[in-house]
Amino acid sequence: MRGSVRYLIGIRNVLIIAFLGLMFFTLVSGSYISRRDTSDDISDNTVIAPEPNPVPPDSPPKHLVGDFVLLGGVNWRVLDISEEKALVLSEDILFDMAYHDIRRGAPWEESSARRYLNNDFYEMFFTDEEKLLIVPSRVENARNRWTLAEGNEDTIDRIFLLSLDEVLHYFSDGDFHEYEYRDYIGYLTDDHDSLRVAKHNGRPSWWWLRTAGTHHYAAAGIYGNGAIGVGGALASYEKGYGIRPAMWILNN
Repeated sequence: MRGSVRYLIGIRNVLIIAFLGLMFFTLVSGSYISRRDTSDDISDNTVIAPEPNPVPPDSPPKHLVGDFVLLGGVNWRVLDISEEKALVLSEDILFDMAYHDIRRGAPWEESSARRYLNNDFYEMFFTDEEKLLIVPSRVENARNRWTLAEGNEDTIDRIFLLSLDEVLHYFSDGDFHEYEYRDYIGYLTDDHDSLRVAKHNGRPSWWWLRTAGTHHYAAAGIYGNGAIGVGGALASYEKGYGIRPAMWILNN
C-alpha cells in the first residue's frame, strides 16, 4: 500500500515538473517570437522617412549676357537678363523689309514690320515648343530725344525691333565722337560702332529701329558702318534696309 502511494506521489511530482517546464518553455518561446515578429514588421512594412534635402539655392539662369541661343533656326545674342527672362537679338539681319509699306510711314504700333514679326514671322519660324519660350512683353515707344519726333503708345509684342534708347543702352557708353543733324539727317558715332554692325547675306547693311526718325514718315536705324541713324530713313525703303528682330524669352 505504501509502495503504491509513493509511486503515485512520484508520478505526480514528475507531472508537476513537466508542467512547469512546459510553461517556462512557452513563455520563453513566446517572448522570442514576439520580438522576431516585431522586427520583421519593421523591416518589411515600415517606411522610414528620409532626412529632408536642404533647400536648393535659386536656379542659375540658363543663358548669360553674351551667350547665343538657337531658336527658329536663327542665332540670337543675349543682351540682358531680367528675373527669369532674357532679351535676345538676332545676330544677323534676317531679311530686307520696309519699316512700313506705305510711303507716308507709321508709328511702330501701326507699322507693317510689327504686323509681320508678330504674325507671319512668329508662325513660320518657330515650332510650337519654341513659341512657349517667347514672352509677350510691354514695349515702350518713347520720343526721339535728338530729333524730338513724338513717341507713341506702348505696345504688347512677342517680337519687336530695338528702340533708339535700347541701342544706346546696350551698344554705347554715351561718349559720342560726332553728332551731326542737318537737312533732316542725323547720326551718332562712338568707339562702339563696330558692335552695332550687322550683316545681311555676309555684307554690312542698315537695320531698322522702332523709334521714329526726323518725321513721322521716317524711322531710325543703324548704318552699315555701325553709326546710329537718329534721323532715320524713309520708312518705305526696302532694298538694303533690313530687319533684326528682338524678343524676351524664358530663361530658367
